[in-house]
Amino acid sequence: MQKDLFNDITKKTYSNLRIPYMGSKNKISHDLMYKMLEYKPNAKYFVDCCGGGASLSFLAIQMGLKVHYNDLQTDLVNFVEYIINRVKNNEKSKYGLFPEEFYNFVDRETFNKHKNESTIYGQFIRICYSFGNSQRSYLFGKDTENQKYLAHNIVMFQCEKSLKEFNEILNVKFTLSNKKTWNERRFDYMQNFSREQRLKKKMY
Repeated sequence: MQKDLFNDITKKTYSNLRIPYMGSKNKISHDLMYKMLEYKPNAKYFVDCCGGGASLSFLAIQMGLKVHYNDLQTDLVNFVEYIINRVKNNEKSKYGLFPEEFYNFVDRETFNKHKNESTIYGQFIRICYSFGNSQRSYLFGKDTENQKYLAHNIVMFQCEKSLKEFNEILNVKFTLSNKKTWNERRFDYMQNFSREQRLKKKMY
């Protein structure tokens, strides 16, 4: 961490890294960390006793502190360690931090099949594909699951077949986004969808 001429900690905005998690401290992580550093300005270690989504741990790492992350869920601890190691070793797939197969859509059947596994993939789908990140029930309702599957393929893989079916189901005329990353395409489609909804409201 950086300090000014008066040895006070220089407040800097770091990346808001975290795992989606119930009760996440992500929104207040910077405020919490700087308040703790007011009491311990010369701290070298950060112990995250109930780490959860690890937002404070990821922030502390960026600040140069040595972090000890802990949580009651052993699988979650292993998952955080897995993420940190991949970042340190610069391990990435064509879609991002995780292996390519992690970016395929997880349907209800796959979720129920793997959700109780004590594996990195099992922990991944428990968090990312559970309702409210509860790690228990599947994220989507049966009536919307197919639409979410199509939207996922459109955003992630720029799938023309899925786009055609999606347009027919919702009676829209979306085109494939030319944005470079899937996250940029996700925001692009969100804006397009909002614009489409506004136009429909004007018509009626």
